Amino acid sequence: QRLGSYWCNSWGGWKARWGVKADTSMGISFTSQDRFCYNSGSFGYFWREETREACHTTGCWGWPAAGTACDDIEVLDVCPGTELCASGAACDACGSDGSTVLFRPRDGVPKTYLSVQNYDTFIQDWFYDNGCETSPHETVRYAVYVMPAGAP
Repeated sequence: QRLGSYWCNSWGGWKARWGVKADTSMGISFTSQDRFCYNSGSFGYFWREETREACHTTGCWGWPAAGTACDDIEVLDVCPGTELCASGAACDACGSDGSTVLFRPRDGVPKTYLSVQNYDTFIQDWFYDNGCETSPHETVRYAVYVMPAGAP
């Protein structure tokens, strides 16, 4: 859940949406610090996998074709009133602003690992360290909540 006006971003932008219609470079992983799923919004809102190995050997953002990675993570926006939406049209209709997002494993199997970070942080070991970019007037703040196994 975003607690301020913006998510942490890369490339000098200040962005407010993460989730179904993401326009920020926040990532999530259920597996390790070496594999994250990102959706910058620039590729038709597809979630794509980035691995440290691929980033190091073939270059970052060399993603596979749409729909071939990150299919193991279900991405939903939380609308006002806690209704969930899974498509851009549904999220627009319910008034979601991308500030609260639900990620869950599609297979329903509880995971033992969770990490959330922005893209610049992910690649800083290989190339540079721009860190978190956002409005100069505000500190990025977000909260991560973990639901117990079996929760809806």
